[in-house]
Amino acid sequence: MNPPCDAAPARLLLIDPDPAALHWLAELLRSWGHQVSTAIEGSQMERALTLPTDLLLVDPCGRNDSGWQQLRRFRERSSLPIVA
Repeated sequence: MNPPCDAAPARLLLIDPDPAALHWLAELLRSWGHQVSTAIEGSQMERALTLPTDLLLVDPCGRNDSGWQQLRRFRERSSLPIVA
């Protein structure tokens, strides 16, 4: 599949509790030229603070409610753009 536009590649961090969905989306974004890091658990959101990342893509609706709580705490400490 071709990328939707000619935008410059981005450094993305994907967090999703579903390994199959995470793998599929990561591979799609990599095929478009983006640099993608992944994490299965919402608690690994802390990685975004240490990795060079342009955008965080996260599914906060995981196995429990902690994903939303961690997302709120992350927003308080970082100006990194987030798509949830």
